Parts: sequence; C-alpha cells; structure tokens
Amino acid sequence: MTAIVRSSVIAAVAILTIALCQAQTATARGPQFEVASVKPSPAPPASHAYNLSDTRVELGSVPLKSLIQLAYKLEAHQVSAPDWMATARFDILAKMPTGANRDQIPDMLQDLLADRFGLVVHHEPKEQQVYALLPGKQGSKLAEAAADNTDHTFLTGRAMLYKMETPEADGFWSISVKDGRSTFDAQRITMAELATVLTSRGYFQDPVLDMTGLKGYWQLRFDVPKNTGPFRPMPAANGAPTPPDDPDGISIPASLRKLGLEIQHQKASIDHLVVDSAEKTPTEN
Repeated sequence: MTAIVRSSVIAAVAILTIALCQAQTATARGPQFEVASVKPSPAPPASHAYNLSDTRVELGSVPLKSLIQLAYKLEAHQVSAPDWMATARFDILAKMPTGANRDQIPDMLQDLLADRFGLVVHHEPKEQQVYALLPGKQGSKLAEAAADNTDHTFLTGRAMLYKMETPEADGFWSISVKDGRSTFDAQRITMAELATVLTSRGYFQDPVLDMTGLKGYWQLRFDVPKNTGPFRPMPAANGAPTPPDDPDGISIPASLRKLGLEIQHQKASIDHLVVDSAEKTPTEN
C-alpha cells in the first residue's frame, strides 16, 4: 500500500513538474502573433515590403535569410545559412497580439520561423577581418542631431533596411548627386547605423564595426565615391588602406577623417548565427 501511495505521489509530482515547465516555456516565449500567414512569393518585385506597426506586420517578398536577420537582429555577414535561403522569398502577414509593441516583433518572428519552417539555429563566435570605425586621434568633430520623437527602433542598424530602394523615405540617410559630386547626408543616425550603411553599400570588402564608443544620434554629411566598392585594401608602408578607384579621388577613409573618425583594418571575434536546419516549404497557415 505504501509503495502504491509513493508511486502515486511520484507520478503526481512528475505531472506537476511537466505542467510547470510547460507554463514556464510559454511565459519565456512571450507574446505570439495572433494570426500569421506565411506564403512563398510568386516573383521578386522591384522592392521589398517592410510595413510594421503595433497592430500588424507585413513583410513582402523577403528572402528567408533576411527574415532570420530581422528575427535575430543581425547583419547579413553574421548569418551562416544554406545558399537557397538567400533566394527563397516569402510573404508574411501577421496580426500583433493586444498589448504587444514593435520591440517584441523580433522574438515573435523567431517563434514563427521555428513553427512554420522548423528553423533550428545556434550561436558561435567567429574571428574574421573587419574594419573598425574608431574616433580619430584628435577626437571626433561630429555634430549632435537635434532632438526628435521619431520612432527609431527595431529595423535601424539592420542591413536590409539600408538596401531598400528609397531609404531616404525613412528619414535616416540619403545619397544625393549634385554638380557631379556624391554626398552622404544623415540628419539623425547612430555610429552603429553608420557602420551598417558603410558595410551594406559595398564601400568595404569586410564588415564595418562601430568601435567609437560614441552614443546617441549624430548629424553627418560627407563625400562618397561615385563607384561603390568593394573597397579592397592594399599593402601600404604605414598600414593605411588604399583609397578605392574613384575618378575624383574621393575615399571613405579620407571623408571620415574630416569628421574626426578613423577606419582600421583588423581582426575581431563576431557572434555568428549558424542555421542547422530548416524546411524549404512552410507549414500550412
């Protein structure tokens, strides 16, 4: 009788433990999209769609690799994935749960990719060549941006935002051409975002990392080469990179130097997200 009672107690404890674990897992996952449609895109359009609000999420014709970048808030060079993920495009339409905000979209997108694609990933550090964005020896000459209440969260600092065909529509930065001169203009940008732009525009063959230690938002304006990269460093006596091939002799390092910033080629350990497995076709909506 005692053995039976003891077995019943053990079983009850086991059931309670499982229930608690399930509750903790659900809590740890946080809010989920109430309704989500994930479908393959029929054909690549002229541009991607990134429409986000506190009520809905619309992602149109976005490669799976870019969706992973969004979900884990990483740059393209930080995601190691099969080649097909860069070309397989999907449309996502999701309804935000009550009380959720856009800052929670990445976590909800992680869960959605795991549920619909069976996405399995892991993190690992990787040492690679980078360009470090650093303050100059004489200090920066940057002008602080004016106060602004514009929502500047979630997508900022992500390469796919800067690859959109009309980035100036988002009010972050623009490149204009006047009198034969190309100029980069940003009224409000962080150093991390600047590093992302320099990487995604192809000015450098290796990723640019913000190591300035400068916080806040800045107002920038500087000349950029007409011919975008890749900017390939060549051996130099002083260790400085050689300017890219530009008809006017304009180089990004020289332009940044005028702002009190420096570019240095070096090795750094970067967090990489490795895709272990994923299905090519999402499960039914």
